[in-house]
Amino acid sequence: MTKFIQKKLVICQVSLANNIPIIEENYNNFSKFYNNLIFFIICPENQIKVFKKRLNKKNIFIISEDKIFKFSKFKTLFIKFSKKISYKKKFLKRLNWYYQQILKLVFILNNKICQTNNLILWDADTLILKKINFFNDNCSVNYSNVFEYHRSYFLTSQKLLNIKIPTNYLSSINQFIALNTEENKFIKSKLMGTSNRKISANSISQKIFKSIFLGNISFNHSMFSEYETIGLCKYLKDPNFNQKIIFFLRYKISGKLSNFQKKICIFFNCFHVSYEEHNNDKHIKKILLKKQNFFSFIKIFFKQYIKYIGRKIKYLFIFIFN
Repeated sequence: MTKFIQKKLVICQVSLANNIPIIEENYNNFSKFYNNLIFFIICPENQIKVFKKRLNKKNIFIISEDKIFKFSKFKTLFIKFSKKISYKKKFLKRLNWYYQQILKLVFILNNKICQTNNLILWDADTLILKKINFFNDNCSVNYSNVFEYHRSYFLTSQKLLNIKIPTNYLSSINQFIALNTEENKFIKSKLMGTSNRKISANSISQKIFKSIFLGNISFNHSMFSEYETIGLCKYLKDPNFNQKIIFFLRYKISGKLSNFQKKICIFFNCFHVSYEEHNNDKHIKKILLKKQNFFSFIKIFFKQYIKYIGRKIKYLFIFIFN
């Protein structure tokens, strides 16, 4: 096996300004857990100034979405390839969600720093609580999620990657995914047919649209996942592919965790928490303006933890017998 030399650990995110408080806390936590970090944050052109003002650090680089791929061009492609789709209007309402995934893929597969260093794609609404072992000897660790297995993602991936979905495979949607340099090259070759030329945002968007529309006859709010696609590419590349189940909080959190609540999470090996909020405010995240009720937190946490333990045992037995 080729020996990799890690120069930097690159953290890449796509974000709106309402996630800046999380990014600020994440910057401190990542800096405490890891060395030699570079952060790339992709944001809308009209929010560049506020990002640079709030995140004024030498190792944080703010990138405009427009420099990667303009939303107007992405929308034009959608209109072109969705003419015969019955759920066109419904899909259009979610177009921004698909757009941010394209931005991530195009950026990490083209950027030289991402191509030559170990890389973490990390959701901007997710706060790291405990150090995660992303790499072992520069080989990325494949983490899995026992709470989610979204069929539509795999229907799209079957068309996009031309594969059969493996049976002994759990979801790779953990709000992050790790890639080493060889995996980055392999994903590029799977999506574009070669790893030597620059990936085209236009071309990859067309391929993903076609795969979504061919793979999904009826509408589903979420029909493509960059994390699931990358996870399946890693599976294809590595004949010894295996996954490690991880515990985190994502569902039903309604406020910002207190330090004591975070300590409870850390004690039970909960590695991160996602502050998801589905609203149209690009500047203020209401969930971060209120405190998470303690008794509600305890109920949510232990309900999820018990489910996690039960499902982990279930899947371990299934994999052993298979």
